[in-house]
Amino acid sequence: MKELTAAQVKTHEILHGVTESIDRITRTLEPLAASVAAHDSQIEALIRVVEKHDAQITKTSEAVAALERQRQAYINTLAHD
Repeated sequence: MKELTAAQVKTHEILHGVTESIDRITRTLEPLAASVAAHDSQIEALIRVVEKHDAQITKTSEAVAALERQRQAYINTLAHD
């Protein structure tokens, strides 16, 4: 078996250190990625709620406008009597 040179040993040590650093970073990022995915789901749910409320507000605004027209029409009939 061939012995490693000092440069090869140093390179191996450096690569081992880099691999350990990458492993630590990966262990840190995995939960972060899961957290981001969870927040994305929450944001999507909130967007759906906002869209639903927006539709309800639009519907209510249209109903209020129709009632205002009816009220004004009624007032106009009183003015002609």
